[in-house]
Amino acid sequence: APASAVAAAATLVDLLLRGPRASGSGWAGALRLHGLGDVLTGGIGVALVVRLVLLVAGALLVARARRGVAGTAVLGAIAVGALTTVALLGHAAAGPGAAWLVPAAVVHLGAMTTWLGGLVLLAGVLLRRGDGAPDAVLLRRWPRLAFASVAALIVTGELQAFPTVVPLPALWRTDYGLLLLGKLGLVAVALALAVGAHRLLARGSSPHRLRRAVIAEAAVTAAVVAVTAVLTMQPTAAETYGPPAAVAAPLDPGRLAVQVASTRRGPTRLHLAPPPGVRLDRVEGSLSTEGVPGLEVHFERTADGGWRSTDAQTPLPGRWTLTLQLDVAPDRGLATRTAWDVW
Repeated sequence: APASAVAAAATLVDLLLRGPRASGSGWAGALRLHGLGDVLTGGIGVALVVRLVLLVAGALLVARARRGVAGTAVLGAIAVGALTTVALLGHAAAGPGAAWLVPAAVVHLGAMTTWLGGLVLLAGVLLRRGDGAPDAVLLRRWPRLAFASVAALIVTGELQAFPTVVPLPALWRTDYGLLLLGKLGLVAVALALAVGAHRLLARGSSPHRLRRAVIAEAAVTAAVVAVTAVLTMQPTAAETYGPPAAVAAPLDPGRLAVQVASTRRGPTRLHLAPPPGVRLDRVEGSLSTEGVPGLEVHFERTADGGWRSTDAQTPLPGRWTLTLQLDVAPDRGLATRTAWDVW
């Protein structure tokens, strides 16, 4: 019941802050319920209200200590419903593949909840008992439940990560990817601690040593949850990836270096640097890709003898080609081209 109450309070605060965040009115706007009507009529508001109702219902059911198969089934249904509202407000529902990504997110959240909640319960039981013997049945069952939770986390985590980290270099070249790597590192530490705790249990170590191992595992797992919360607020790697690129176009003699400021679709900047000893008197260009025959690009001379674009656009993902018409001093004209991938 306390956990449900905390979750319900956090959901209520989220609901009240949605409007002020959208308008920039801050905490004062939350006190005035600024934008609450607009939030409640949208999909996000409906999901938050449904979650709030489910959490309150779950807390009341737990407080009344309902037992038996029926009560457990109702609590399970409430938990799945609440987790579904969380998944619907995350990255899983934001793009193609939501039909399988949302269920995967629900399973992922449920597995994490089970793992962390079980650790907290286990540590609480062991701590309460002091130097007494912990519940042997509980200790025997826990490793199997923890293993099943971790297996579900790994499988569903892979399913969710695949469409959000595209291409693979986005994993280490975006903030989202680096956070995801940090999360995976914490999961690896938590698994190592879990293996250590299991060995202590198998050897019949003292409850004191087992308590410390379980608490350490719970702390690292809580850190995993914290990083996951940050990830849900970040744009995915697939939405932000677009590093600078350096390509070259053939000249006679040498090659024309082309620096592309961003390979993310949208506006970009191009800088052209001729080889030593070559001077460009005029540069005209166009950008094209499949389905886009040509977008004119204007260039202006720079102080270093190169040229830079003033209005380059690559509005779609794909392989884009820059075609250039050049006047090379003293009186020679030539055409050249180069290409790069846009994400």
